[in-house]
Amino acid sequence: MNKNSNLIIVGLSGWGKSTACEYLLKQKGLVSISAGNVIRELCGNENIEITRKNLQEYGKKLLEVNGSDYFADLLIKKAKIVNATIFDGIRPPKVIECIKCKLENSFLLYIESSSECRKKRLMKKDKISESEFLRLSSVPIEKNTYQLKSWADAVIVNDNDELDLFYGELDGIFDSN
Repeated sequence: MNKNSNLIIVGLSGWGKSTACEYLLKQKGLVSISAGNVIRELCGNENIEITRKNLQEYGKKLLEVNGSDYFADLLIKKAKIVNATIFDGIRPPKVIECIKCKLENSFLLYIESSSECRKKRLMKKDKISESEFLRLSSVPIEKNTYQLKSWADAVIVNDNDELDLFYGELDGIFDSN
């Protein structure tokens, strides 16, 4: 990955995107823009309660009403304000396609893990029930994330809880050029 690249980290919730982002922010001195935080901010501006379901519904409506290009532009605008180099938590393929077209030197990192590992992480981190995990797994935007793997410049399989191994893989990708 080129040091001047705009890194786009994608994957399902519970696969390690936030962990990767936090590590790169701390170790490499990078700045990030979280798609989820942008949607949280927009929901807050409209006094919408911040729940996973509300965030998903708001994001879906935002895309339906305004289009992928609009959301990509929102993220890019935020990135230019803070000189961001990491985009985190973007799931709609068309938004990623827009960002990659508008920003030179984009690098797409796809992080994945097994369903069992993901469930364990989400149940621990977000304290969700098994039924909520099943509902979350069936949300269309989550399902659409799988197609992004074929677009990725690099893939990390994050199937264990040994952070040093995960961080080593991130370092290997980040320091490859």
